[in-house]
Amino acid sequence: MTNYRKIYESYHGIKIPKDSNGRSYEIHHINGDRGDNSIENLKCVSAEEHFNIHLTQNDYGACTLLGLKLNKPAAELSSISSLTQIKRVKDGTHPFLGGKVQYETAEKLLSLGTHIFLDDDFKRNTAKITSEWHREKVKLGSHPLQNQPKTPCIHCGKLMTPGNMSRFHGDKCKFK
Repeated sequence: MTNYRKIYESYHGIKIPKDSNGRSYEIHHINGDRGDNSIENLKCVSAEEHFNIHLTQNDYGACTLLGLKLNKPAAELSSISSLTQIKRVKDGTHPFLGGKVQYETAEKLLSLGTHIFLDDDFKRNTAKITSEWHREKVKLGSHPLQNQPKTPCIHCGKLMTPGNMSRFHGDKCKFK
């Protein structure tokens, strides 16, 4: 049991109730600061109420977690997830925006020595999994780079796949 749930039960002298579906009620932090466990900041609400509070506050991350707990339909969870990403783009915190967030996170993890890429087991397992995946796909004939149409270079006539054509031939051909 989390600290704030204990604080709520201790102050009110009751167990946190359960709803008709057997789910425990939630403890909502009124001011949004989960570190502020003062009794004035704690409110006991049903999971559905908690979901609606966070939806009203545009706190889509909390809505997604609560939606999973409430077994919300996949389409609704997907819609909420989309709103989360739109909000992150507006806030400038979406990971695909310029890479600043990822760069700062990677720098911090590297400086702490906890970045996953520093782990030798990770490197070995990733290389093993990746090479096994590629071998299996090639064997089945379903590798994404297999069976690509080949076109001749206009300068040297060598047949190339689209990726290699743009990388080594065409305007970059040494026989141009």
